[in-house]
Amino acid sequence: METERLVIDAIKASDKEDYFHNISHDRKVLETFVCTYVENIEDMDVTPYVDRDGMYAIRLKETGRLIGIILYFDDNGESCEIGYGIGSGYWGRGYGTEAVERFIEFCLEEKKFKTVYASFFTGNESSKRVMEKCGMTYDHFVEKEMVYLGQERDLTYYSINRMSVDEDSQSDTFEKSCGAIVYTVENGVIKYLLVQETSGFHSFPKGHMEGNETEEETALREIKEETNLEVNLCTDFREIEQYQPAEMPGVTKQVVYFLAEYTDVAPGIIRPNEVKALKSLTLEEALNTIEHDSKKELLKMADAYIKGRKL
Repeated sequence: METERLVIDAIKASDKEDYFHNISHDRKVLETFVCTYVENIEDMDVTPYVDRDGMYAIRLKETGRLIGIILYFDDNGESCEIGYGIGSGYWGRGYGTEAVERFIEFCLEEKKFKTVYASFFTGNESSKRVMEKCGMTYDHFVEKEMVYLGQERDLTYYSINRMSVDEDSQSDTFEKSCGAIVYTVENGVIKYLLVQETSGFHSFPKGHMEGNETEEETALREIKEETNLEVNLCTDFREIEQYQPAEMPGVTKQVVYFLAEYTDVAPGIIRPNEVKALKSLTLEEALNTIEHDSKKELLKMADAYIKGRKL
């Protein structure tokens, strides 16, 4: 496989030194890429990775040197998960996006997987941005899925499937909305504000972008219009939900969610034609109230982010 700047091919025995420096001995990489740390190159054994099925080297086309690795695993014939690591000396140059984009194409078009998943430790914004740039969208969240480097880790999963790629290329209309998961803290307890729409379903404040608005401006406007709240917006938390409604052929919808905190004021309905009720609930209460699983997963991610930030 090739891209404009990279070659993705089999790992070789001669890659030992590059593999050591860019993966196994690079502590920055190993903070987010699950691999065993190797202290000395003499202890490095690259043999298990040589010509291993599903595992590939990421090389600079101009030098042929290995700068990272990429792989697929959990292959059940229908889907797979991918993972990648690139030496920290090569970060910030777009190599991750370039490699992942080509590898997704390989998995969907050549390996014929219907769905490709990828995960990242919740809070790893760099990996999340790579996945979003490659067309992946939020799939689900798993709290405390694994212990790594002595810590319990939450994992956020993104996915892309062959059908969505085909549909996106044929989509006639793209609609983008922005909003936020709105919360306050009462006596040390986090309370989440749910909007009950006139349809009866519960969600978070959100709405379509207008004119030349930024995502942040749209989110703040919609929160004000639906809840009458002035909030502090946290843009470090940014999750994307993207889908094609079955009842709207040819339409792709994307919703960007931030976090928003309010204090010392009560929300109020100023759009009764759109909002039936506003409910301030604990996490457990909110999870039991929300109807759609995707919204529940977003709320769990937000809760994990808030609690992690307050530690």
